[in-house]
Amino acid sequence: MAVWCAALISLALFSANPVTLSEPQIQQAQFVVTGVPEADSGLLVVERTWWGDLPEGKVLVTNLEDVQGLQAGTAYIVPLTQVGENYRVTTLVEQSYPPRVYPASQAAIARLKPLLRARKPTGN
Repeated sequence: MAVWCAALISLALFSANPVTLSEPQIQQAQFVVTGVPEADSGLLVVERTWWGDLPEGKVLVTNLEDVQGLQAGTAYIVPLTQVGENYRVTTLVEQSYPPRVYPASQAAIARLKPLLRARKPTGN
């Protein structure tokens, strides 16, 4: 009985809230970056580009303030689409919920890497 309880506790600890990224969103994004939003400005400080050729630095993300729960100063994985000289968090065609970004945890980055390996280059 003790072994069974230990197994259940272990399962709950290690499988609760698994990291989920939207594969279609990642696949449709022109750029996938790790970035840190600045407070109330729509600016994202790009720290690393995982897909595409977006250089490090600040970019204006026109729908960044629509992301729910976004915290300035926290690093996120952000799928981006360029619109003119600015960017938008990539959304799906019939998406009815706010744009999604993902905390840049080690687990999220580990999940991101195989999604990017599965992508075919699009000329970005």
